[in-house]
Amino acid sequence: MTQAGATNLASHPRRTKALELMLAGRTDREIATELSVDPSTVWRWRTDPTFAVELDREQRERFSLVSDRLSALVHRAVDTLGELLSDPATPPMLRIRAAESILDRSGWSGGAHDRRVQALVKAETEGFLRHLVEKLEPETVDKLVEALKAPWPEAAEPSKTEARPRPRIVVEYPSEDS
Repeated sequence: MTQAGATNLASHPRRTKALELMLAGRTDREIATELSVDPSTVWRWRTDPTFAVELDREQRERFSLVSDRLSALVHRAVDTLGELLSDPATPPMLRIRAAESILDRSGWSGGAHDRRVQALVKAETEGFLRHLVEKLEPETVDKLVEALKAPWPEAAEPSKTEARPRPRIVVEYPSEDS
């Protein structure tokens, strides 16, 4: 026996079995029943510092092994999705699901990425508009600004599939001669 009642795990077959059952995801009550001990005994083993260190070490080792195996399979999984996506013989719905799966798992759909894309689109649009304003005559820019400020005309009961009509903007580009 070591410090504060902690014991060598290898010398106690029930504790070793309890450790295996904990790693398998069994509850303290299930472990107690299987080992014919009181559930408080299983709890005492679980909270024993030496036992807890061993349990943690085993969990980390198992997690590491599973993580390594999954990492090795990622490339094959992505290749499989890519093949489904590229194969014209794949039914369209399956190709769409493959594309969605790739986008979802790569972080390219939803949430923060959408905000990044919106920010990039906004920056590109603003850059294009600055470039356009530099090329246009001041009167044309004024007309464009006024047209953009004008309210949209109200549509009479638009259908659910129709987009709301936008104001018509006419921009006269200066000829390349001037």
